[in-house]
This record gives sequence, structure tokens and C-alpha cells, in this order.
Amino acid sequence: MKRLSIILLSGLLLFGCSREEVKAPDSMETIQKKQGVPVKVETVEKQDFEKYLTFKGQIKGNQESTVVSMIAGKIESIQKDVNDYVKEDDIILTVPNDVPASQYNQVKESYELAQKTFERMQSLYEKGAISKQDLDQTETQFQVSKSNYESVSKTVNVEAPISGKIGVMYAELGTEVAPGTKLFKIVDDSRFRVRINVPEQQIIHINENQKATAIWNNIELEGKVEKVSSSLDEDSNSFLVDLIFKNPGNNIKTGVTAEVRLKTYTNNSFVVNEQYLLKESDSAYLYLNENSKAVKTKVILGNSFKGQFEILSGISENDLLITEGSKMVENDMLIKVIR
Repeated sequence: MKRLSIILLSGLLLFGCSREEVKAPDSMETIQKKQGVPVKVETVEKQDFEKYLTFKGQIKGNQESTVVSMIAGKIESIQKDVNDYVKEDDIILTVPNDVPASQYNQVKESYELAQKTFERMQSLYEKGAISKQDLDQTETQFQVSKSNYESVSKTVNVEAPISGKIGVMYAELGTEVAPGTKLFKIVDDSRFRVRINVPEQQIIHINENQKATAIWNNIELEGKVEKVSSSLDEDSNSFLVDLIFKNPGNNIKTGVTAEVRLKTYTNNSFVVNEQYLLKESDSAYLYLNENSKAVKTKVILGNSFKGQFEILSGISENDLLITEGSKMVENDMLIKVIR
């Protein structure tokens, strides 16, 4: 019995000792005090800081011309097609010249007769058989007939009014068209034009020759402001601004909507994300890493744009800016930089 009591007492003593040796794990706060608050840093460097105004506008060719049918008739031939480059006065398509509405044959006969008469009168004048006045009258009649013939010819032999690329071919071979029916569209894409509507609050930031960028389908076009309206357009309640852009040769489509950016400010300076700033009253601060300590540093802010702030003073090149974890530190707190 005495031996049993000794064994039990020994067990209790061992159990008590083992309980005293079990330690609770350190809290996160304790670990951070010992090892430092985990943060990420980035080296401070100057970069281009820009502010710009953004608008939407339709990309158009330097010149565009949509040709419509002047008479009723059937499309007899199509000599050029979409994306073909054509020169001014090239024949694009034809309709039969015997279409009654064109009066082509009658006008042609009248022109040929006037031409022969004029040539005969020239010969008589050179022989002294007629007066200069008679010759002049005949020449006038000939020029009128010639002009009528050329006009009628263009109604059956439809020409390109400008040089450029055929952007749209509306006409189809063998189909009937009426006066006013669209036939084709020519686009001069040597340059592009965009018109934007600018509210009166922003027009003071826009000037002629100001640099501009148009973006469509991740393709950027570089250009400038060509014209700025001096009077408000009452229909749109805005100022109309015309811009012109270079064609980079990237198969840009006309008629599409692009994002237009107009720079209003640019500077090479220190730039930080707004989320890393600590604002107190009218002051702003950043945390820098100095010898594994977080140092609260007052900075002077400049312009801001889309969550980015320009820093005018307070930090220097190659300073180590605390980024991730900046909201978890305080001044002079131990930090641990993680990758």
C-alpha cells in the first residue's frame, strides 16, 4: 500500500512538470516584433507621368466619296472591287449605253455632228470664207455639245471622283439600280480624320497642333489637333474638334470608333500608386525602408491621374518604397522584406 502511494505521487509530480513545460505559440504580433512586419518594396525611380483627356470618335479617311447612280438601269460590268486602289476618273462600273434614261446615243450623235461642223468651219475660216464671229459661234456650240457628251458618258461609265481605295462596293453585277442608288464608296486612307465633341469645361485644355493618340483594336495612331471650333455647337452642346492622324499601314478600318487621347500634362517625375499613400489632414506620407525599419516620410503631391500621384518632393532616386504591407506598419517599426 505504501509502495502504491509512492508510485501515484511520482506520477502526479511528473504530470505537473510536463504541464509546466508546454508553451503557448507566439502571437502574430510577437513574431512581427521579433522578425519584422513582412512587406514588399520597390526602388524609387523617375518615370514619365501623363494626364490626358479621353473621347470617342469615328475614324474616317482623309477624303471619302460615295457615288450614286444618276440614271435607272442594270449594272453591266464592274471593273474594280473592294480594296482596289483607283485613281481619280478611273472607270469603276458601267451600265448599258442604250438605256433610254441616259440619252447617251442621242447626245453622242449631237456631239459628233458639232465636232465635224466646227472642224469644217475652221477650214473655211482659214480660207477666209467665213468671219471670226461665225467661227466663234460654231466653237461655242461644239463646246456645249462636248460638255453634254462627257456628262452623259459619266452616267453610263461611272468613274472614281477621287483617288483612293474602294471601301465599299454596293453595286452587284446584273442588278437594277435607280437614280440615287449607292454604287460604291472611295476612301483616301493616306491619312485618317476623327471628329470629337468636347464639353465646354474641357475645351480650354485643347489647342491646335496639340499631340493626340487614337486607339482602335490595340493599334495606336499618332496625330494632332487640326481645328478647334471657336463657337459652341448648339445641336451637341459641345465644341467640335477635328484631328488628323498618320496611317501606320496596319490595315486600319474606316468607320470604326476609336478612343482618342489628348495629353494635357506630361513630366518626368516620381510617381506612386494612391494605395501606398497615407493621408493625414492636409498632409501625405509614404513609408520608406531604411535599415529594415519603416520610416514615415512626408511628401508633397503634384498632379494625379487614374490612381497615380506625382511626388514633387520628400523622396529621392533609389529610395526603397514600401508597397505591399504599407498599411500594416508604423513609424520606426521593424520590417522584413519579402520577395
